[in-house]
Amino acid sequence: MIFQGPGFTLDMPSDWRVRALPEVQALISKLAPDASIPASFAVALRPTETTVTLETMVDKLQQELPQSYTQFALLEEGELTISGQPAYGFHYTWFNDDHDLTIVQSQIFMLVDETMVILTSTHPDGAPDDYIDHLQTMQQTFQWEG
Repeated sequence: MIFQGPGFTLDMPSDWRVRALPEVQALISKLAPDASIPASFAVALRPTETTVTLETMVDKLQQELPQSYTQFALLEEGELTISGQPAYGFHYTWFNDDHDLTIVQSQIFMLVDETMVILTSTHPDGAPDDYIDHLQTMQQTFQWEG
């Protein structure tokens, strides 16, 4: 099913829950059987100053991410193209002390029209393959319409 958000669309599973929070414009999630946290895909839109560049954001994130998470382990990072726009992605794991489990997370950042678009996929390590496939589909079908 096509989800229409503020300035974007993406293809999402019809049986996943959608909600908006003050810090994210869309949070699409589903709790797997026997899981303590849901798999989720979040879209956050942040207005930026005209002087902010993707490169300055990436430099800042490369410093901040390892300090922000317990047992942070960077799996992969690099330049991407999302919806025809240059982007930069980080794929990493970290340990969630509250739930006593390892979290796998991917964050993609792109700067469009003075808006930082942040796509975040999150799932517990060992999540069912179909949940991971759904997260990848949402990321791959994201279209910025601004």
